[in-house]
Amino acid sequence: MKKELLKTSALATGVALALASMGAHAATQPSLATAGAATTATFSGGATVNGGASYLAEVPAEVAADLVATITPAAADVGKKGGIVVIAEVGNLGFFTKLSGGIWVPWDGASILPTVTKTLTESESVSVLDDLIGNDTSLAGLTIKAYVGYYTGDNPLSTITYTAAPMEMKIAEKAADTCPTNTTALSGVTFAGKSVCQLPSGDPILTDTHLTNNFSYFFDGNVFIGADEDTAVADKVKLTIDAGTTIFATEGAAALTVRRGGMIFANGTKDHPVIMTSELDVEGIDALNTRGKWGGLVVSGSATLNSADGFGVNEGVGDTYGGGAANP
Repeated sequence: MKKELLKTSALATGVALALASMGAHAATQPSLATAGAATTATFSGGATVNGGASYLAEVPAEVAADLVATITPAAADVGKKGGIVVIAEVGNLGFFTKLSGGIWVPWDGASILPTVTKTLTESESVSVLDDLIGNDTSLAGLTIKAYVGYYTGDNPLSTITYTAAPMEMKIAEKAADTCPTNTTALSGVTFAGKSVCQLPSGDPILTDTHLTNNFSYFFDGNVFIGADEDTAVADKVKLTIDAGTTIFATEGAAALTVRRGGMIFANGTKDHPVIMTSELDVEGIDALNTRGKWGGLVVSGSATLNSADGFGVNEGVGDTYGGGAANP
């Protein structure tokens, strides 16, 4: 690797990813149980850093995050005048209720005060929190639990319908100023204006790895996430990449390979994409028209293949894909 200062252009050679999986990184709003007057109403909600492209169990402290919900009122309540209610528990700071205009005030544990009154429609989108950055609000490391609900008419106590359990926004601790687990520091090297940590090549990474956006990450050779065998989802090695993170490879065939025993969660946003590129992605090059400068991202699946043994081998990296008993 060249040791001089490198500056990323962050142009088309970068790869912005929004891969998601049900569970820790759901592609749709997680469902929430219903309690109260209208048992046929439904609720969903969760925390997102990319406008709802995915929902996270934990959001980075450095990235703006939203906590949103969707209410589907009972059919009999659609068209009625009512109110939307939002109540949140913020760590050990107590309970708060959201009033009109987005004002939060301490909740007394009894009053039902609306954030908005309106004629209820078939689907109501609710913004609980908007563009919250944990580091900027001293909330890093805390969990915010929020309940949403609605009522009809002028008697909230008798008509309130709400989430039986809260949706959560868990805000990660502030990222450490040392390289994350399974990476090592490259002294004196910067890329994209950040210090650089190196990912190991050759031997696979067999423990969960979280790449925070306060570093850039370099690899020289093939990086393998997980074992070269299909494993249960709960046992797969997870590579989590925060929004605004840059990963760059040495010039040539170096590739980042997610094996059948691994998973990737690249939580990029429109404003803070996850970028994967070559070390040649420096200021002044024609990034838009430059091709083939690194090996790329390889994701090895485990679906059924129409081959003699049901398996295939990835060209260039040598790991196996396929082998599934049936197509999903």
